[in-house]
Amino acid sequence: MLQVFSFSGYSMYPAIRSGDILITREAPARSVRPGDVVCLPRGRAYLAHRVISVKKDASRATLITKGDNMITRDPPFTCEQDSVLVVTHARRRGRPPKKLRLGRLRAFLSARNLTFGILKAKAGAIARRFVNA
Repeated sequence: MLQVFSFSGYSMYPAIRSGDILITREAPARSVRPGDVVCLPRGRAYLAHRVISVKKDASRATLITKGDNMITRDPPFTCEQDSVLVVTHARRRGRPPKKLRLGRLRAFLSARNLTFGILKAKAGAIARRFVNA
């Protein structure tokens, strides 16, 4: 079953931007891999973040997720149901839906805090030190 969500915030920048429309599909929780972007229930809303690791046991999967543009990981999410919502495409400002790419590479970089927004902030801080010196 497909579901559509409107994304807000900058935690997944630049892969997903505020205002993007996310197209998701249900997938077995045990089939989710690092690099996939999943929509997980958080209170009355959903959180769309990238899976950076999966821990599986005999009956369930626990997902470790993190926004690409965030420094800290999310709390572990144990899948109580058999399925989760995996983002397959993002649609930006009326353009045709675009498939999310480079998921595993982005998960690898995100787990090590080497993503675009974080590196940009670090580079800006370094540049300010030289300018103010």
